[in-house]
Amino acid sequence: MSAPVIVAVLVGIACFTLIQGLFFLARGSSSERRRLVRRRLDDVKGRTKEAGAGDLLLDRRLGSSDRADRLLRAIPQVLEFQHLINSAGFRYRAGNILGLIIVTSLVLAMVGVLFEWAPMTIVIIMVLPLVGAVMFFRARASARQEKILEQLPDALDLIARSVRAGYAFAGGFQMVADEMPDPLASEFKRALEERNFGAGLREVMENLSERIDLMESRLFSTAVLVQAESGGNLAEVLDNLAMMIRERFRLRGKVRTLSAEGRLSAVFLIALPCLLLIWLWWANPDYLRPIFEWQYGAAFIGGVVFWVLVGILWIWRIIQIKF
Repeated sequence: MSAPVIVAVLVGIACFTLIQGLFFLARGSSSERRRLVRRRLDDVKGRTKEAGAGDLLLDRRLGSSDRADRLLRAIPQVLEFQHLINSAGFRYRAGNILGLIIVTSLVLAMVGVLFEWAPMTIVIIMVLPLVGAVMFFRARASARQEKILEQLPDALDLIARSVRAGYAFAGGFQMVADEMPDPLASEFKRALEERNFGAGLREVMENLSERIDLMESRLFSTAVLVQAESGGNLAEVLDNLAMMIRERFRLRGKVRTLSAEGRLSAVFLIALPCLLLIWLWWANPDYLRPIFEWQYGAAFIGGVVFWVLVGILWIWRIIQIKF
């Protein structure tokens, strides 16, 4: 059997393994949801007396089993990754996502070995799935937080009006969950579920602010908890908080407008090395071929990529204005 046929067969096996991994991940997640719903129904009917409200409401495991959960919880970075996944609005387990990333990295490494790529290139492509997953979830979390920040002042006004009308605080939460669009409505629905299953007000508000992960949501939680403990006019507090959030949002838009030129310059500086390399490779491939044939070429290219990434990170940190 010729070498190209062997390579094609191995690549096909690798692709089949990746597809099977995706299938079993989705199937396992679905079966987990079915088992969780069945356990909740059994608890409601009184068949499992030992289950508590926390177990009934939410399965917080990082892996598919208790042993995997204990191993993953020993790594702080995995907990941060799970928090990032939750902030992005997904209900995936960090252990399952990391398993898929490991499988993808191994498949890419095998493809690199089969095609006899440089060791540095293989190392870089093995890291790409993890970097891509983190960037994807971070981008989704940022976009989701931006939508929540736009919806939060209207939600606070709605809760304040419901309190003035004589409804309980939970009634205002129910109005937000029913009348506001997602993603804010889903977070308030989840908070209502926690409250209905027996969680305390402090726990509900802390979980809500942790999931949204915005300073404005923490201010909202703090205002509600302070009012619950010391009393006061909650409607007036919520009105002032909504006005403050709108002012901050307006100031944020103004800052982004004034810094648009700097951010655009950063995009050009980041894209310039990549575009220049593509143009040179297309215009005169022989110009770059000696670098790839040189014995230290892989290390040289790896160093260039490393420092370009450092420059991108540095520029990105400069243009991020916090206030």
